[in-house]
Amino acid sequence: CVRECAFLEKYKGYPKIYARQIYNNFAIVRGSHSANKMINSCALCGLCEVLCPNDFSMADLCRFAREQMVERNIMPPSVHEFALLDMEHANSPRSSGFRSGTKTTQAIFFPGCQLAGAMPDQTERVANFLEEMFDGKMGILLGCCGAPAWWAGRLDKLEEVIKNIEKTVESAGNPTLILACSSCNEVFKNFMPNLSRVSLWQVLLEKGLPETRPAAETLALHDPCTTRHEKEWRESIRKILQIVGQPYEELVFGGETTRCCGYGGLQVMADPDLAREGVSRRLQESENDFLTYCAMCRESLSGSGKMVFHLLDILFPPPAEKKRAGFSKRQQNRELLRTKLLGSCDIPTEPWDDLPISVSDRVREKLEERHILDSDIKQTLWKASSMGRYLISPEGTKLACSRIGNVNFWVEYREDDQSFTIINAWSHRMIMELMT
Repeated sequence: CVRECAFLEKYKGYPKIYARQIYNNFAIVRGSHSANKMINSCALCGLCEVLCPNDFSMADLCRFAREQMVERNIMPPSVHEFALLDMEHANSPRSSGFRSGTKTTQAIFFPGCQLAGAMPDQTERVANFLEEMFDGKMGILLGCCGAPAWWAGRLDKLEEVIKNIEKTVESAGNPTLILACSSCNEVFKNFMPNLSRVSLWQVLLEKGLPETRPAAETLALHDPCTTRHEKEWRESIRKILQIVGQPYEELVFGGETTRCCGYGGLQVMADPDLAREGVSRRLQESENDFLTYCAMCRESLSGSGKMVFHLLDILFPPPAEKKRAGFSKRQQNRELLRTKLLGSCDIPTEPWDDLPISVSDRVREKLEERHILDSDIKQTLWKASSMGRYLISPEGTKLACSRIGNVNFWVEYREDDQSFTIINAWSHRMIMELMT
């Protein structure tokens, strides 16, 4: 397991040693909890358990450890806060909501927050296709399943999400949920087993596939790690590929031994370098371009420059953009998709929402790495302009600062009549007081 897992290999030990380190981490009353980063860096993918002759699961151990860290108030809030805020955005009135079928509601399409954010056009087309197949008897539910809260050990936040989903589904008469995301399926399986569910792929096989043209080249098939124990999901995908005539390559680490894309378990939040190493290992397994059926896997693997298709790119072409959407774009896409499918919400817009900003690809890459959203930048610039509080350099560039939530954001920019050109941005969590 150590040889095949970038996480286990990085910390240069064996599961028995890690278990002792985690135990010692909890035994510390005062001082540094040195195992915190190690605990939070596990992708919770379960590959180690499959490979281990004794079925030892680092995923179960690290998940339990995170829950205990939260309960004992020793979990660093900075590790998962960004992902939890993104989950809150996905479940906010601007991005989420429910619409019943026009006639009745026999099924509910739940695309999940990542597909809606990364591939909104395909999500909309799938929804329209299913509505036609179900003859007005299908509802649509937009939002997040709560997986980020589960991965972060925040069972309190997960419970809130679960209650809202169960309440919505119950109000519609407990119809079957059509799930497009295997991570959503894992959450429903573990925490909402009372709800009937089926994969989008099984529904498409039963109801009929759209007319499509497969990619000419052979694609390396990447199974999401949350399908490791979902044989029916994996078989449905392969049946679809065979029906549409899409040539594909099975990877050595596929099916039950598939690798994680680096987003699972919020690994990319705790240790982005480790997540990138995992992506690099995965893409080195084949010279071909890749194909997956998880929106987050597509986003994670696309950051390397290799072409990565989602199955919906094949079934509902043209493909989404080659480059990944990124955090800001995904949030914007969720809001736009919500308006298209469910109508606009009654929440008023913020005064900085329409502030025009220009961001180069180089700066955009920095913002992604530093978890800085366009909305953070716009709010900072709006406050600086409205309050007249900013610094000006001899070269004419401006520097503004704003505290949003628990984070201070700094933005360096140029301003003209048309827009704000962003030169750089960074953040920290120190509390600053203005001396007068």
